[in-house]
Amino acid sequence: MRIMKLKTHLLLLIGFLLLLSNVSHGQGLCYRGGGGFTLDKNEGCAPLTVTWESTVPNPVLVGYNISYDGRSLNPSTQNISSFRYVNPGEFTILQQGASSNGAFFHCEKVTVSESRGVNHLLTACGAGKVNLLLTQDVILNAYERVEINWGDGSAPEYWIKGDNLNREHTYTNTTTRPIIKVRGLYNESAVCKEGVTLELPVIFQQTELTGIQISTLDMSSGGSLSFTYKGIDAIRTQVQYSVDGGANFNNGESWSLGGINTFSIRSLSKDKPYTVRLLSMDNCGESLPSKEITTMAIKAESSGGTVKLSWNKYPVAADFRNYELYRNGNLIETFGDIDEVSFTDTDVDCGDFEVYSVKAILVGASSQSAEEAIRVNNSGSLGLEKASVSVSGNGVLIMAEASGKSYDLTIERAESKDGLFRRIMILNSQNEYLDNNNIQPSEKSYCYKLSYSSCGQQYPATPPLCTILLEKKHSTFTWSDHLPFLVPIESYTMLQTGSSGSAQEVAVDQNPYTPKLNSDSDPEYTFQIKAVSDDGKLESLSNAITFKRSADVFFPTAFSPNGDFKNDDIKPIATELASYNFTIYNRWGCVVFHTDNQALGWDGMVKNQLAELGWYLYKVSFVDDLNQKVEKRGTFMLLR
Repeated sequence: MRIMKLKTHLLLLIGFLLLLSNVSHGQGLCYRGGGGFTLDKNEGCAPLTVTWESTVPNPVLVGYNISYDGRSLNPSTQNISSFRYVNPGEFTILQQGASSNGAFFHCEKVTVSESRGVNHLLTACGAGKVNLLLTQDVILNAYERVEINWGDGSAPEYWIKGDNLNREHTYTNTTTRPIIKVRGLYNESAVCKEGVTLELPVIFQQTELTGIQISTLDMSSGGSLSFTYKGIDAIRTQVQYSVDGGANFNNGESWSLGGINTFSIRSLSKDKPYTVRLLSMDNCGESLPSKEITTMAIKAESSGGTVKLSWNKYPVAADFRNYELYRNGNLIETFGDIDEVSFTDTDVDCGDFEVYSVKAILVGASSQSAEEAIRVNNSGSLGLEKASVSVSGNGVLIMAEASGKSYDLTIERAESKDGLFRRIMILNSQNEYLDNNNIQPSEKSYCYKLSYSSCGQQYPATPPLCTILLEKKHSTFTWSDHLPFLVPIESYTMLQTGSSGSAQEVAVDQNPYTPKLNSDSDPEYTFQIKAVSDDGKLESLSNAITFKRSADVFFPTAFSPNGDFKNDDIKPIATELASYNFTIYNRWGCVVFHTDNQALGWDGMVKNQLAELGWYLYKVSFVDDLNQKVEKRGTFMLLR
C-alpha cells in the first residue's frame, strides 16, 4: 500500500514539473490560481513577522516564495509557514504546489513600513544653543512627520514634510545633560503608527571646552617652548602667546586632536617670560580662552666659588604653589613664597660645570625654564661648544666641536630623549664617530648625550641630541622635531632624488609635507630631510625613504585554508593605497567574499561552510596616492 502511494506521489510530482516547464512566458504565476492561504497580518512596522496557513485540501507538496517578483516562472520556494521581514517595502508571497487536481498557485501582498530612527546631525554650541539637522533620505521620506522632544519640559516640536530640515533650540539651563527624543510618525489611521524613538544626549561644548587647559610649559635652551594639553576631537584649538604680559597675543598654530597632545612654539628667547594660552572654538564658531600660563626664565652668575641664581616672579598669585630649583636635573631647593626669586648655591666646587633650571608648580599646571649652564669660577673652555648627530646610511654620524688639544669625549645613546642612556664609546681627542652598532635609524630616532672632560674637569652631559626620523603614510611625510644640534634649527629642506637622476631641494616650512607629484613624475623617488642650524654651520640628515609613485599590488596564485597557520587566508599585498575594494567570485560568478579593509583576507569559508576546492576569480579595485583608479582581476586556486 505504501509503495502504491509513493508511486502516485512521484507521478504527481513529475506531472507538476512537466506542467511548470510548459508554462508560457507571459504573465507570472500569481494569476494561475487554484491555491489559497490566509495571513495573520498583511501590514505592520519593520521588523514584521507574518504567519500563514494553506487552505488547499490534501496538497501533495506546497512551497512559498516570500518575495516573489511577479514575473519569474520558476522561482525558488521553501516549505515554511512564517517569515520575518526586516526591511521595509511591498512584498508578494507566492504559494506554489501540487495536489491530486494538478498544480496550484496563489499570491498575497504584505506591506512593511519603515521603523528605523531618523538620521540626523546634532550640534551643541555655547549659551545653551543646539542645532538638530534632519537627514533627507529614504527613512525621513517614509514618515509623515517627526516628533522632537527637547527634554527640558518644553512642548514637543513637529517636523512635517516640506519643512526646513534644520531645527534650533536654546536651553536655559546648561548645567544638566538633557536627552532629546526623536521619532518618526505616520497618520493615525495607519497600522504602523511610529518608528523607533532615538535618544540623543546633549553635551554643551562650552562646558567641555573649559577642560582644554595647558598642563605643562617647558622652555628649551634653543628657544623652543613645548606645551602639553588635553584636547577634544574635532574641536579646533589655537595656541596664543604674548610678550607683554597678556596685553596683546600673537596667534600660533591650531590643532583639532583629542587626548593628550604636546606641541612647540619655536624661535623664542629662553631668557624672556611669555604668557601663553589656548583658544578653543566650538562647532558654532564661538571661542573660549584657557587659563594663561607664564614661562619661567633663570639667570646664573658665578663668583667666589658660588653660583648666584635669579628668576622671574610668577605673575598670578592665585595660581602659584611653589618654585622648584634644579641642578644637573636634580631638585636642590623648594620655595613656597612667590616673592622668593633668588638663591645662592654654595654646594659647588671651583671649576665644576653646573646646569640649572627652575620650575613653577601651579594649580593644575607647571612651567619650567630652559637650562642655564655655568662654570664655577673658572675661565677658559665651557666644554662642548657645538655638536650634531646625522643619519649616515645605516648608522649615525656624531660630531662635536671641543676646545683644547687633549680631551675625552664620552658618548651615550638611548632610544628616546627620556630613555635610559648607556655609554657606547669614549673618544680620546677625537670629535667624530660613526655609530652603526645594533641600530636601525630608518625605523626609530636615536638620542645621544656627549660628555666632555679636560684638564681634570668633567663637564655634564649635553642635552639629548636626537636623529631626525622621517616617516611616510601614503604620500605624506612627517619627521621628528627633536634637536640634532646644541643650537636651534634654522630651516628644513626636503631632498628629492628621482629614479631618472633628477634631484631637487625643496624648502619645507611645515610638518607634515606632501610632495607634488603627477603622472609625468619619475616612477620612483628617494626622500630625505635636511636640517640646518641657525648659524648655518651644521647640517643633519634624516633616514632616506624610497617612494613609488604608483601602487604595487601582488596577488597569490593559490592558498590552503587547512588550519596549519600557513597560507590559511588570501588577500592582495599592496602599498600606497588611498581606498580599496576586494571581491572574490566562484566559478558561477557569485560573490563569496568582499571587503574594503586591506587587513582582511578570505579564509575559505562561505556562510560558515568550507568552500569548494578549485579555481576562483578575484577583483581588486583601488585608488592610489595620485588619485588614479586601478582595477586588477585574476584567478587563484583553493587547495587543502
